Amino acid sequence: MSDQAYSNTSDFPLPAEKLPDDVKAQLDPWVAGFVGLSREQAGQRLRDRWNRIERPSLLALRDTLLKFEVQGISKTHSGYAIEAYRPGSEDPGIGDYWYLSGPMDHAEISKRLAPFGLEGNEALRDFLYYFGGLGEDTETAGHFVSAARDWAVFENTPDSFIDLRTTKGFDEWKGALMLFHARNGCHILVRRDGTVGWWVMQEATVTTEAVDFDGFIRMFNKHRQISWPFDPYPPDEGED
Repeated sequence: MSDQAYSNTSDFPLPAEKLPDDVKAQLDPWVAGFVGLSREQAGQRLRDRWNRIERPSLLALRDTLLKFEVQGISKTHSGYAIEAYRPGSEDPGIGDYWYLSGPMDHAEISKRLAPFGLEGNEALRDFLYYFGGLGEDTETAGHFVSAARDWAVFENTPDSFIDLRTTKGFDEWKGALMLFHARNGCHILVRRDGTVGWWVMQEATVTTEAVDFDGFIRMFNKHRQISWPFDPYPPDEGED
């Protein structure tokens, strides 16, 4: 795809040097560090942070995401984030972009995981440190948990929009962390024992996807290599 055929979708394309003052005031310091950078410099800034990754599953995910090019800063459901796109996409759509907000520190991550009994899950902690808040869309869904919002628990409450007790497997998954909110309403769940599953809202069931979080990272990395939203359903027939 030529540069002429591609239209930058960022709210503020790099170098983003003319940000309104009210936007500047809302930027996380890490995101603000991209202001004034070229795309090449932005890519290097991202690599500098991710070069500290040691876990093999996360290294593979890092390499996949670095094939995307940071192109600007955009408003998302949780504030402003850097936006990256997949070069060469002929008809860019969901799956051809990712958005990343400012990182949480280790103490904040452990504190937030503690109510779920997951503060000792090293793979999950590392994932959230480097990729917490990662999203595929700017709307209210299509993203992992971030510092900007409370982290939801898989349980039935008086204000639940559906009765989760009707879900097949509810008792086994009750109390799990709702880690990823898919655009179609489904959620990735992480149970206290580290098992990862999809709550498939449309079918009122939970399907086990990985017995540990490294297994989930590998699954997510494989999916992020295609142009398709991350949810329990495979791409339509004829799609890549």
